[in-house]
This record gives sequence, structure tokens and C-alpha cells, in this order.
Amino acid sequence: MTRVATPGAHSIEDVSALLKVSAAQCAKTLLVQGTEEGSVVALVVRGDHELNKIKAEKHPAVASPLTFATDAQVKDATGAAPGSIGPVGLDIPIIVDRAAAQLADFICGANADGHHLTGVNWAATCPRPKSPICAMCRPVIPARTVRARWPSRAASRLGIFSNLAPNTARH
Repeated sequence: MTRVATPGAHSIEDVSALLKVSAAQCAKTLLVQGTEEGSVVALVVRGDHELNKIKAEKHPAVASPLTFATDAQVKDATGAAPGSIGPVGLDIPIIVDRAAAQLADFICGANADGHHLTGVNWAATCPRPKSPICAMCRPVIPARTVRARWPSRAASRLGIFSNLAPNTARH
């Protein structure tokens, strides 16, 4: 695990561009309000995925409705501002999405402003998550990729694209 300076890089896009890696090789750590008064919980998703707020707020450790931690709470819990936080060394509950749990040698915030960690592994450098792993994200898949994977007829049958006309050709 190596600590690298990432000045001015506060988003996954910024960090992955600066370090010349795919966003899929990064882990995004988001802090939200916990169910206990004044508590915060870390949610970790893969960098190229988005948090599914509906699924996340169903977790028993997460307050409902889902509310992100304030900048002051983030700084108090991690020692860093949003954009530089990660799961390494956190002393709060950590809930990891299944896709993020499969990452190896990934990049995440170093919990120090303007720094990130590379070569992070769950077993070796991160504590095992305190809460069970759950599915709380949805992959961001560009429409052209979906169209390539599912022909228009199958896509329209599945309701993926409501604007596609069904294939009416018969052979």
C-alpha cells in the first residue's frame, strides 16, 4: 500500500485520470447518517458504480431517509474533507457493496486531504467490514453498451428502452 499525493483530485474521475487507472479500480467511500443519534456509517462502492439510495437506506445501520454526513461530521470521523476519504483506518461501521468487496489492489482515499492510497487490499490492509456485505449500488452502464448486449427486441421486451420499436419482422 502506497500513499500518493493527489492535490485537487476530489472525485473518482479526477483521481482515476490523475493516476491513469480505470474508475473500476477505485473505491468510493461515502459517509451517511447512522441509526444512532449523531453516528455516521461508511458506505463503500466501486468507483464506476453509483449508490442506490433506496437499497442503502434499507440497511439496518443506515438512517432512513438516507442523509449524507455533513462536512463537519466527515472531518470529525475521518480527519479529512470529502474527496479524500477511504475505508483504511476508519473507526466507524463500514458497509461494503459486493462489487467493491471483490476489488484487489484498489485505490481509495487516504483519510488525509489531497492524498489517496494505491495497492489497497481488503484482507491485508483494510479491516474486514464490520457489517455484512450487501448489494447497495447499481452499475453505471452506458446506453450503447446495453444496446450491444441486448438486441432491440429483447431490450424492448425487458422494458429497458421504452423508445425502441419492437422488431416486427418475421422469418
